[in-house]
Amino acid sequence: MKRVVFDATTILPGRKIDGIGRTTKGLLDAFSKMELPFELVLFTQKLRGKRLQDYPYKKCNLPLPKWQLVSFFEEKFPIKELYCKGDLYHIPHNFAPMYDYSKVVLTIHDAMFFSYPENFKDSETLRIKLPKIANKCKAIITISEASKKDIMKYLNVDEDKIYVIPWGIDLDFFTPSKNFEETKNFLREKFNIERPYFLSVSCDIGRKNTDKLISEYIKFITQEKSNHDLVLIWGNPPKEIYELIKKYNVDNKIHILNYVNDKELLELYRGAKALFFPSNYEGFGLPVLEAMACGTVVVTSPFSSLPEVGGDAVIYVYPNKEGMMFDIMSKIINNKINLKDYIIKGLKHVKNFTWEECAIKTIKVYKDLL
Repeated sequence: MKRVVFDATTILPGRKIDGIGRTTKGLLDAFSKMELPFELVLFTQKLRGKRLQDYPYKKCNLPLPKWQLVSFFEEKFPIKELYCKGDLYHIPHNFAPMYDYSKVVLTIHDAMFFSYPENFKDSETLRIKLPKIANKCKAIITISEASKKDIMKYLNVDEDKIYVIPWGIDLDFFTPSKNFEETKNFLREKFNIERPYFLSVSCDIGRKNTDKLISEYIKFITQEKSNHDLVLIWGNPPKEIYELIKKYNVDNKIHILNYVNDKELLELYRGAKALFFPSNYEGFGLPVLEAMACGTVVVTSPFSSLPEVGGDAVIYVYPNKEGMMFDIMSKIINNKINLKDYIIKGLKHVKNFTWEECAIKTIKVYKDLL
């Protein structure tokens, strides 16, 4: 039986799982519910710590630190290849050092390191190395047609080598609230959120446009005298954001949450009047689907992959067009937008994005290449 080695390092227990780690876990969870036509081996690279005991697959842990010097040797000598003995290797997180990329399926989530290098860690290194690696790989998986176009443009990869497989979401977890009073009580006790609110997640200035959202919101509550708050999930806001909030004396209206767990994120989606996700660039835009699955109206941008993800189930705004987000906020609270219609469309639309479908398409790629 052929052996597929899957790099699961990003979801190792004991480390904070980021967006790519969450999607890697979603794919593996779907694999574990299926009968696979090949042997799946989970590769990890960590000196110590728990292994991935929840999955019914062989484990291959390389006890080496992820240092630059170690990566150098992994590219010069077939360390992973001799250790794991795979017929195919899947790296689901943009990049990992290998000696022989001819057996590698590489998932490149986006080309942000070209489009927005200031927002991407190690973008300078990736801009140099990744085009060479992408062309050496057996195949590339990406998560949207927009990302495929960027990969072809910036990495000069042949179109026939790229497979588009959208992410999924856990529709058993992301669901509308069955008891809105319980959701309100949870938010009140956990975050001291007492009033209706607009929500924004994955916040940042630059391409995420959270600074523009805040400015539009401040105009909104000043002119509309609204009782709606703004909740931002933002790990490390810059000092000027706090200064802006203080300047307009809206400390009690704008809530900045530095970190939330999955349960808290779920309830924040459920309780929001609308999610604002006014990004200029996304490889996919997972929060758009998560919010829709929770029965929450989504306001987002018509850029990059977001129209693929949102379809006709979201409200589109141009974040650089002054007053547009303000106008949507005003229409929402004054019942000039049929929110129920968007909620129904959203709940139907998200059914097109499941981890089971993502896994089925990924398995087909493996089979074709093997």
